[in-house]
Amino acid sequence: MDDTAYDEDLFCLRCGYNLRGLSGDPCTCPECGAGNVLADLRIPAKVIAAQLYKMETLPTVCVAGMVGFAAGFVITVHGGMPCGVVLLVPAPFVWVVAVYRFGVACGFKPGWVAVLAWYHLPVVILLGLCLSLVTVAPFVPDRIFYIVITACGVLGACVVIGRKRRAYGPDRFSGVYGYAKKRLDAFCREFAVQAAKGETPQVMRDRS
Repeated sequence: MDDTAYDEDLFCLRCGYNLRGLSGDPCTCPECGAGNVLADLRIPAKVIAAQLYKMETLPTVCVAGMVGFAAGFVITVHGGMPCGVVLLVPAPFVWVVAVYRFGVACGFKPGWVAVLAWYHLPVVILLGLCLSLVTVAPFVPDRIFYIVITACGVLGACVVIGRKRRAYGPDRFSGVYGYAKKRLDAFCREFAVQAAKGETPQVMRDRS
């Protein structure tokens, strides 16, 4: 094994941690524990970034479609304002198109549905909580409702965001969102490296 320390900026293919100053092939990332093959690390960062750019915005568009549908539903059904259909009608189509395009962008690599589903889960939890509160609001006294909504907001934030303090370095998000984001980032980086190496979707499926 070559123990010469890297004197260039090389980034972990799973989490993006800068491995400069470390050594070994494969190099073990001290942040996430992934083993990084040196040849893969030296793929130009711009090539990987270009592939990541194709994938990174689509999950956000999916979530925006869900939020738009929920907002349109509340405005139209609970608010009694027909203008809510402006959000209610197109939102499902936006979601379907974004999901399909994400699948295409990652070559329908095995596991893409599960990764995307986990990314949706924090939003599903919060939207479910919000819709439940909107539904029960007319039947609960104002003072009690404000107490309940505050408690639910704190609980929702803890479950979804769940911050974990670290003695050194920045705090980490360890809740549902943190887990989902970590899975999505790792999946996208892995595919981006494989695509930069010229591997076809079929080869990727065969390896999985």
